[in-house]
Amino acid sequence: MIIKNLTKLFLAGVIMTVNVNFCIGGEIEARDREIQIEEKDFVSLAERGENDLSYAVEGGNIYYNPDTGTITDCDKSVTSANIPTEIDGVRITSIGDYAFSWCYSLTNITIPDSVTSIGWGAFSSCTSLTSINVDENNTNYTSIDSILFNKDTTEIICYPAGLNNENYSIPDSVTSIRDYAFSGCRLTSITIPDSVTSIGDFTFHHCKSLTSLTIPRSVISISGGEWGETFSDCSENLTIYCYENSYIQTYAEEYNIPYQIITDSDETTETTTKEITESTTKEITETTTKEITETTTTEITETTTESTQGIAISKEYIEIPKGSTLKLTASEIGTAASLSVKWESSAPNIAEVDQTGLVKGTAKGTAVIKASTEDGKFTDELTVIVKETNNYPTHILGDLNGDGILTANDAAILLQKVLDKHFKFPIES
Repeated sequence: MIIKNLTKLFLAGVIMTVNVNFCIGGEIEARDREIQIEEKDFVSLAERGENDLSYAVEGGNIYYNPDTGTITDCDKSVTSANIPTEIDGVRITSIGDYAFSWCYSLTNITIPDSVTSIGWGAFSSCTSLTSINVDENNTNYTSIDSILFNKDTTEIICYPAGLNNENYSIPDSVTSIRDYAFSGCRLTSITIPDSVTSIGDFTFHHCKSLTSLTIPRSVISISGGEWGETFSDCSENLTIYCYENSYIQTYAEEYNIPYQIITDSDETTETTTKEITESTTKEITETTTKEITETTTTEITETTTESTQGIAISKEYIEIPKGSTLKLTASEIGTAASLSVKWESSAPNIAEVDQTGLVKGTAKGTAVIKASTEDGKFTDELTVIVKETNNYPTHILGDLNGDGILTANDAAILLQKVLDKHFKFPIES
């Protein structure tokens, strides 16, 4: 991810300084760092080719590839971009990676029905953008209240950074949040529904006003986890509200992000208010809702607690490297306490579990581990994500020569890797 972000910055000859950047204050750890540049030095990451053609819109030009029908770039002076279905006979079918990124003057954009794909970070850090409008006949995308979604609204793609709202609750239909979806937004509070399972790279990057983010236990994946860039350059006052033993709690602890635990009540409390009429005969009649002519009325509040029984695994989510193991425990409650526990995995080829609760990651992927009582009456589950072993240095991010410090030698090694990958020529010493 980082190499993808840096490639054009290096090739453009931008003189960069490696800054230790904290999303949230705290101890320096490898994953809290990323390479940054000042906005004034920013060079577009949009992938405009030498043969791309221009098309005039308000404030400047947008650029497109005549061979692929892809919008690739725009002038930073563009204020409004109404993308046509065709330009000089070329049907526009896609908006490329970073095509409109960092277009500070852009206030609105219209996407035609011909567009079938929108690239990575296409509208990231467009700080004046307040409106995204998608043609109603587009079969892949839609816009609701100027916010960009895929057609069936299961993915939120871009919340315009220029919208001047304080709070936003993501719709319950959404299951994933796209890379850069809220990048640079002005929101102070975002609530994520329990339908969401994954969050992309740089999703909340540069959200300087964001102080409250509620993330449910259903979220079991955040892209870019090796670097922690999803919350990079956020407000120092950001607090994540999450559930105990959830993936998000683990993530927040790993990247030193302040969090507060949301607690669900383990007890079901029923309160009834009784109005009791005292008469000579002392007759008392109880109903759920009671209206009785009062001689003398006494209010009594009764609280009843349901007995709890079942089985509970010690965690709701685990993430382990391939080849490693982790021991789980299951607690039997109430009538389940006298029963033995059976363990099973939905995908033993990814994560296997023995009858002691020992989980081993065998291949990259996701599996569900289930614990159940011997009679099958009580069960509990957790999600296991098995990741490839991280070969990057973990002591200091960017310390590519392993000497324990960040120097120009590390930058040269990284640059050489970029050049080797894309251009196959060496750096002259």
